[in-house]
Amino acid sequence: MTLVSNEKVVNEIFDDTPIATDKREYLSANFPTEDAFVHDSEQYTSRLSTVKTSIFCSSEKFNVDVSDITTSIDPESPSERKSHTFHQTKALEEHIHTSATPYTRFISICSPSSLKPFRITESAMTNLLTHHHIGSEFLDLLFSFGDKPRNAEVGLGSMTIKSRADESYDIQYLISYVEQSNGIGSRSWTMRQVGVFHHFVPSGPGSLWIILHAKPNTRLQQRMEAALSQWQKSSSRPQVWHLMHLLVLSTYLNNWRWYLRSLSEEFEKIADIVLTLDFSKPREYAHGLQMLLQLQHLEDKVLPLAPRFRASLATVQRLKEMNSLFNKRGFCSGTEFRHLANETTKYESQLKAHWQSVELLEKRAQEILKPLSVALNLKNQATVVEISNNMLSLTKDTVDDSATVRVITVVTLIYLPASFVASLLGTNLFVFQGPNGSGFTVSGQFWIYVVLTVPLTILTIGSCDWRHGGMILCDAHYEGIVLEEIDYALINGSI
Repeated sequence: MTLVSNEKVVNEIFDDTPIATDKREYLSANFPTEDAFVHDSEQYTSRLSTVKTSIFCSSEKFNVDVSDITTSIDPESPSERKSHTFHQTKALEEHIHTSATPYTRFISICSPSSLKPFRITESAMTNLLTHHHIGSEFLDLLFSFGDKPRNAEVGLGSMTIKSRADESYDIQYLISYVEQSNGIGSRSWTMRQVGVFHHFVPSGPGSLWIILHAKPNTRLQQRMEAALSQWQKSSSRPQVWHLMHLLVLSTYLNNWRWYLRSLSEEFEKIADIVLTLDFSKPREYAHGLQMLLQLQHLEDKVLPLAPRFRASLATVQRLKEMNSLFNKRGFCSGTEFRHLANETTKYESQLKAHWQSVELLEKRAQEILKPLSVALNLKNQATVVEISNNMLSLTKDTVDDSATVRVITVVTLIYLPASFVASLLGTNLFVFQGPNGSGFTVSGQFWIYVVLTVPLTILTIGSCDWRHGGMILCDAHYEGIVLEEIDYALINGSI
C-alpha cells in the first residue's frame, strides 16, 4: 500500500461512520445504538456467549492496571501521573465513573498465560467499554485471546481505524510476536500476540489506550512503565499520538529476525544430516524417517509466518498513512511527522525482508524434503522388491514341496489296494486253515463288516457332495442377487 498525498483520497481509507456516544448495555443481547447496516451486533453477542468463559475471569482473579496522565496549567510543568492496580470490579467501575477525565488513560489487561482468560470480569469490561463509548469492533480483539494463536486466524488483526463524530479516532490492531525462553533453538521460542486499542482525541483530554497482554509483566508493560515515568518527570506531553504505537512495534518486531535465523539453522542442520545418510543401513533409515518428521514440523512452523507478516505490514502501512493524514490536519508537528515516517519506513522494510526470508525458507524446506522423500521411497521400493523375491523363493519351495507330495500320493495310491486287501484278509473274518484241516473259509459274521462299511462309506461321500453342492448354490444365489441389482440400476439409469 503506497503513501497517498491527496487528503481527500487519504480520508477514504477511514470509516467516517460516527460512533454513538450514548450509554448502552455493551455485552447484552444486542447493540441497539449501532448502525444496523454496518454491524451485526446479534452475531457478535451470540459468539461472545460461547467464548466468554475463555475470555473473562471470575471476580477473585481480577487484576487490572490503570494509569491516568493529567497535565498542569503551566505547559512547562511536568505531567501528573496516577497509577492504580484494581483487584475488584466495583473499585475499577467506581474509579472510571467518578474520577475526572484524564488527558490520557492507559489500561493494561493481562491473562496468566496465552491459554487462560483475561484477569477482568465481564461486568468490568462492560462498564469500561460503555463508559468510553467503544463500539462492538473491540470484540474482534477479545475473540483472538483465551486460546493459543490459531493458524486459521493468523491473517487477521491488521490495523482498523474508525473516526467518530467528534473527530476523534478509534484505532485497534493485533501484533503477533515471538519471544525466547530459556534454552537454545527454535523450540525455545513461543508465539504470542498483543492487542492494542487507541482512542485518540486530537484536541483536549480523553485519549485512551487499552493493551491486551497474553501474559503478566510483559516486556511491553515494563517499557510502558518506564515511558510513563519519563513523561511524569519531564515537561513533554504524552499526547503525541504515535509514541505508544512505536513502543509496541519496537518491542515485538525485532525478535522476528532471530527467530527466522534459528529456523534457518535447523533447516541447514537437517540438510547436513540428510546428505550423509546411508539408507541401506536400517539404523540410518530409521534416522531418515525421524529427520522427515522434524522437517515437516519445521515446515508447519514456517507456513503461518507469511500471513502474520502480511498483517503486521498492513498495520505499519496504515500507521504511515495516518501519519500523513494527521500531519495535513495539524494534529502533529513536522518533527513528529518525520519521526514516525522514518520509523514506519524502517519497519516496513524489515517486514518485507522477513516475508522474503519466509518464502526462501519454504523453498528450502521443499528442496530438502524432495530428495529425502525420494530416498525413503526408493528404500521402501527396494524393501518391497526384497520381500517379493523372498515370496517368490517361498513359492518355488512350495511348488517343489507340492511335487514331492504328489509323488508320495501316487505311490500311496499304487500300494493302497494291496494294503487294503492285506488288512482285510488279516482280520478274523477269514480263516486260511480250519480246525479240521479244511482250506480257506469266510466267517459267518462277515455280514457285520458289510453292514457297517457300506452305510459309512455312503454317508461320507454324501456329506462331501452335499457340502460342495451347498457352496455352489450359495455362490450362484449371490451372483444372481448381484446381477439383479445391476439390471435394476441399468433400468433406472443409475449406471
